[in-house]
Amino acid sequence: MADTAPAEPTRRVRSPPYPSISLGKALDRVKRLHAKALHHPVGVKVLADAWDYQVKSSGLWATAAALMQYGFLTDEGSGDKRKFTLTDKALRIVRDPNPESEKRLAVIKQAALAPKIFKELWASYGTAKAMSDMIFKSHLTVDRYDRGLAPYGDAAADEVIKAYKETISFAKLSDSDTLPAGSEEKEPDGEGTDTSQETPEPGLSVVRDLPPLPPVSEDQGKVAIMAGERIVFTEESAPQQYLKIVASGDVDEALLDALEDYVRRQKKRLGISPQKKEAAN
Repeated sequence: MADTAPAEPTRRVRSPPYPSISLGKALDRVKRLHAKALHHPVGVKVLADAWDYQVKSSGLWATAAALMQYGFLTDEGSGDKRKFTLTDKALRIVRDPNPESEKRLAVIKQAALAPKIFKELWASYGTAKAMSDMIFKSHLTVDRYDRGLAPYGDAAADEVIKAYKETISFAKLSDSDTLPAGSEEKEPDGEGTDTSQETPEPGLSVVRDLPPLPPVSEDQGKVAIMAGERIVFTEESAPQQYLKIVASGDVDEALLDALEDYVRRQKKRLGISPQKKEAAN
């Protein structure tokens, strides 16, 4: 019997950063840390004590990464000298004696869209109350891959969708909300927790190995149709520039409302108004 070379192990790909917990849960962790540390810089042992984790627990580092993505926590130093401090944004929320104050609610809304992936989903779909999770998942996985962006794994995509919806609801965001200037937050290098991937060593920075993008070909414009789906609209506005809409089941009022909301949000993002369109014509 011929010798068979052992198969090389499959390389696991980590998903891009995302908060492993929703905004509401993150604020609970902020309150617990504030009770232990107030506004003072503290070491990782204080984080672990405040959140009931072991120092080397992956959950501890995933929680710290989430708070950093929401803009609630900063860090400096490394190793045993690494210190973590609650930000002014976090302190503004937990110290405000009036839970319904306009300033407090405004800061909460800013924090809700501070994570880069949440900002991306908001720009495309807003609250998306009538939208299927399948559309979200396609955006996070195959659509991001097609656009040359790092895709999320299936388990990570499910966690992103759950955390995003809970966060939008907690922050009481509506599709009419326009966030004020200054809501942009620097995206940390920390990874969220993807239960389908290996757990990273304690820390917030992970170097990702991403799969190569497929070469451009004549078939690139073809849409991969899943079971029960069909193309309901296609339009080419210029060579190699087109729009295709894929739907599952019947196109009902809820789907049309979601599409109308998507078009409205994209026009708002591009600064297109009915008056501008009439002037152009």
